[in-house]
Amino acid sequence: MIVFPQLTTGAGAQYPLVRRRRCTSVVNVLADGSTVAYADSTPRSNTWSLALRDLTDMEADSIQRLFETVEGRQGNFTFLDPAANLLAHSEELDNSCWNKDPMLQLNTGVDDPVGGRRAMSLVNSGQSVQNLSQTLNAPGWFGYAFSVYARSTANSALSLIRSGQSSTHARVFSLGPGWTRCVLSGALNVSDESVRFALELPAGASVDLYGIQAEAQPSASAYKATRDRNGVYSNARFDDDVLLSFADGPDQHRLDVRIVARD
Repeated sequence: MIVFPQLTTGAGAQYPLVRRRRCTSVVNVLADGSTVAYADSTPRSNTWSLALRDLTDMEADSIQRLFETVEGRQGNFTFLDPAANLLAHSEELDNSCWNKDPMLQLNTGVDDPVGGRRAMSLVNSGQSVQNLSQTLNAPGWFGYAFSVYARSTANSALSLIRSGQSSTHARVFSLGPGWTRCVLSGALNVSDESVRFALELPAGASVDLYGIQAEAQPSASAYKATRDRNGVYSNARFDDDVLLSFADGPDQHRLDVRIVARD
């Protein structure tokens, strides 16, 4: 997998970070002067402007090697949007992108921690543990923060799991009636080109969930709801044929990088 690298801090970018999304519309002007407009079906264009500062020699070299490998704007690579939730359909857990074990029962319209009714109730009616998971075509060796707001009036437990083909990282959270943000963070020592994020409920458990999110960074940020698009772009490319690198001192570099991708 050819992928834009993470920094040694575990982050995918630095602030200020600028992300632009361009959409197009088609407008028909009728004979009487009125107009009819509708959204164009052309995929949306996304642009990220990354101002990277105080990079180490290793960080600057890894980006330079990627640029040379894809020959500037010529080739594609995988880019994980540093400002996005990497999970698709974060509030539609019955969508086909989610793998739900058969004994899990899902109910929507539950009061959430921000005053709405966008939370969901998940009940394990079986006699063994049940999982709800989503797998991403993203580097398994990256560091991720996997998070969800959860509560349980029955004081049930909830496990957060991040796994590759040969390694798993899990953490068990004991829940009460108040909302708690559960966070699992870290990196796996694997070379897998996919990563699985899962919620696991023991037999008979009942929990309310809100704000399921995965991010390629060390800690969780504010929740961002998603629909059909997650934050993994396998068709990203550089937007320039020249990558300028400036050395401000020993082991101290700066780069301005523009990346583009279509939905």
